[in-house]
Amino acid sequence: FWHARVLALTDSMYASCRFYYSMLAWMPSYFREVLQIQDLDGAAHNAVLPAIAGIVCGLIAGPTADRLMASGLPASTVRPLMQNIAMLGPAACMAAIIWAQAHAAGGDGSGGATSAVLPLMAGADGLLAFSLAGLYCTHADLSPKYAGALLGLTNFAGALGGTSGVFVTGLLVDQLGDWNLAFLGPSVLCLTLGAAAYTFVCKKEPVDFDTEDDSPFGVEAALRAPLAWCRDTAKAGRTSVARTLERAMPRPPRSAVRAARRSRLVSESLAAVELAAAVDVAAAAAAGGGQPPPP
Repeated sequence: FWHARVLALTDSMYASCRFYYSMLAWMPSYFREVLQIQDLDGAAHNAVLPAIAGIVCGLIAGPTADRLMASGLPASTVRPLMQNIAMLGPAACMAAIIWAQAHAAGGDGSGGATSAVLPLMAGADGLLAFSLAGLYCTHADLSPKYAGALLGLTNFAGALGGTSGVFVTGLLVDQLGDWNLAFLGPSVLCLTLGAAAYTFVCKKEPVDFDTEDDSPFGVEAALRAPLAWCRDTAKAGRTSVARTLERAMPRPPRSAVRAARRSRLVSESLAAVELAAAVDVAAAAAAGGGQPPPP
């Protein structure tokens, strides 16, 4: 995990998912509060445009990357190109939305800004789909053997980015009341930093993680003794609780125990006698030609 390329890949996934899920969650509120789109049918139609743009750009990204690599460009060039389109493109769209709102009629971000914001928002979501030919292919480029593990690790960071981004955006909107500071500005910053980390740190040459130093991290080594103490303490606690419960449970009197033993012995003796009688009856019937003896 602490490998520089894996960290850069994780940072890029965090930034990408933070932007995507924040936009997905807060776009209807943004349309209603900033663009003053109160018509539910119109809001629904506008909200579906970014998704359509994402589908179209996703269908374009893969074949474009394949053609570039087939023409002779190495993956170390194609992947950053696709990922910079996927991150710097939406960042530029968000910056353009901020500019459009600042120069809209009345300066309140509504009215004249609506015609510019809607295509820019759709373009941002569409360009983000180029990550399919960049970020999401890098795991296999770095290590085909551990591509699944790398994707799971970075996707976990992406989930954290998505959940925290939605929460922080709502908190900032409530506290500041400014969508530029709460959503658009942080999106530009995160996407730019993610693109820089991917481009300059996450090199695309394969990494043989099997030959990497697999010694415990400093934190892991420092936590081994406390974790062992916690494990032993919990085990001793469970044993102590079990003994306490055993002592606390009422025991039957000895006379009852002896009576139960005698009853069990009598039952076993009667069962043995009945079994022996049944065997004698069967033997006598066999000796008498199949007729059971008289009672």
